Amino acid sequence: MLQLVGADYTGYFSKHHNLLVCKKLEGAKVSKAREWKRPVVNGVWLSEVLLGQNTPPLVYHGTRYQHYLDDPLRIDASLASHLFSKNIKRLAYILF
Repeated sequence: MLQLVGADYTGYFSKHHNLLVCKKLEGAKVSKAREWKRPVVNGVWLSEVLLGQNTPPLVYHGTRYQHYLDDPLRIDASLASHLFSKNIKRLAYILF
């Protein structure tokens, strides 16, 4: 997903990074992000950017981007339904 939105993954976090996308709100990277005043967001933020729901200027702060659930990269199906509805129907006709 990162590459699709034009971002790069690195295994480290430094002052040169703009934000931190993480699956849990804990650890050394989260501590450093807070110390350096960098936004810390979850996978929901990333999926909304990918689906065009969070467009520039990007919103980083909000409770929806601060909840860390069991499925960190879940995509809200209601945000993507316009992308899949016709194709899913066509696929259903082909399969049956």
